[in-house]
Amino acid sequence: MTTPADLNPSHLLQIGMGFWASKALLTAVELDVFSAIGAESITGAELATRLGLHSRAVPDFPDALVALRALDRDGDDAGFRDFEVIKLAGPSSAAVAYK
Repeated sequence: MTTPADLNPSHLLQIGMGFWASKALLTAVELDVFSAIGAESITGAELATRLGLHSRAVPDFPDALVALRALDRDGDDAGFRDFEVIKLAGPSSAAVAYK
C-alpha cells in the first residue's frame, strides 16, 4: 500500500511544465515572434509594439522564451539564439528549426 510519504508529484509536475514550455513556444510561433524580431536585436517594448501586445506581456513573455532558450537576451534586447524561422505559407505560418 502506498503511504503519503511514498507519494512523489515530480512526474506530474514534469508533465505540466512540459505543457507550459510547448505552449509558450507555440504561442510565439502563432504570434510570429521570430519573424517580428528577424535577424536584429530589439527591446521587449519594440517587440510589443510590432506584435500589438499589451504592455503587461512584456517582459514576462520574452523572459519565458529566454528561459526556454528560444531567444537570447543581451541587456534589455531580445534576439535570436540558434533558431531560424522558415516561412511556410501566409504571414503568420512559420516553422521553427533548430540549427
